[in-house]
Parts: sequence; structure tokens; C-alpha cells
Amino acid sequence: MNHYKSFVVALASLCFVLAENVRAENPPLPVIPTNTFNVTKYSGVGDGKTLNTAAIQKTIDAASAAGGGIVLIPEGKFLTGPFTLASSINLHLDKGATVSISDDMKNHPVTNNRYQDCITASDAHDVEISGEGTI
Repeated sequence: MNHYKSFVVALASLCFVLAENVRAENPPLPVIPTNTFNVTKYSGVGDGKTLNTAAIQKTIDAASAAGGGIVLIPEGKFLTGPFTLASSINLHLDKGATVSISDDMKNHPVTNNRYQDCITASDAHDVEISGEGTI
């Protein structure tokens, strides 16, 4: 038992020394253009019933093609399946905006025997999710 206690004390001391040598740094904020792409301009409907996966993805794709920008989810209830964010995109949810994930699994693609996560970003940089809305 004494060997175990000595090991725990040594491990705790090592963790303290390592933690002491790590400086907390604030990561840089994402750099995102200010062009705004409203999901309702790409057929998004915030009625809580309409599936908006294609509209949200079209909006993200349009913003990405323009070099990035703010993908705006305005006030309303937007039902969606999985979508993929891109570089230089801020998914911004206005106050009163809700993005609800569909629980109908036919709306969720399967890859490698696993359902796709709802919000993904692959090989992307400068990505932000902001606003007073709810996911």
C-alpha cells in the first residue's frame, strides 16, 4: 500500500510540474467575412415542421463559394438533419431561433456503419457558432 501511495504522490507532483510549465493562451478568434446569408433566402422555413437540411446546406455552400460569411438562422424553429459547416463560416442563431435535430433516423446518413453527426466540419478553419438562439 505504501508503494501505491508513493506512486500517487509522485504522479500528482509530476502533473503539477507539467501544469506549471503550460501557459494558458487565448486562441485567435476566427476570421470570417461579414457577408450575411439568410437561410430563409435559400428556402428555409422556420415553422418547426419543415425539414430544412437542404436549405441550411445550400446557404452554407453559397457562403463558402463567396469566400465565407455569416449563415443567419433568424427567429423561428428550423428542423434539420445533418449538415456540414465550411471554412470561414459563422453559423449565427438570432434571438428566438431554434435549430432542432430531426429524430427521424431516415434523415441521418450512415457512413462506416455509423450515423453522421448533426453538425460537422471537416478540414475547416475559422468556424464559429454564435448568437442567442438554441440548438
